Amino acid sequence: MRRLGLTLLVSVIAGMTVSCANTTGSSSTGENRVAISPLAPSVRANATQMFTATVAKEMNPTVTWTVNDVANGNAMVGTITSTGALTATYTAPASLPAPNT
Repeated sequence: MRRLGLTLLVSVIAGMTVSCANTTGSSSTGENRVAISPLAPSVRANATQMFTATVAKEMNPTVTWTVNDVANGNAMVGTITSTGALTATYTAPASLPAPNT
C-alpha cells in the first residue's frame, strides 16, 4: 500500500483573526496562536487521520478546516470534516494525485 504524500494545509479562523498552520508546525497572526496536531501525519490512500486545533488567547474560537486551500477538501486532495469545536477528520483520496504533493 502506498502512502499519501499530500501537504495538508489547514487554515484556522479564530475570531476575527485568520491564522494558518500546516502539519509541520504552527504559525500566528497578531496575538492569537494556532497549533495543529499531529505535526507530521502519514496518511495512506483512502485512510483517515484525526486533527486537533489548539487556539491560544481566544475564548470561543471558530475553526474552518481546508485542504490545500479548498474548504473541506475534495475528492482529488481528500476531505476534512469537522467532528467537534476544534477537531476534524481528514479522509485521504482513494488514489494518489499526480504529482503526489
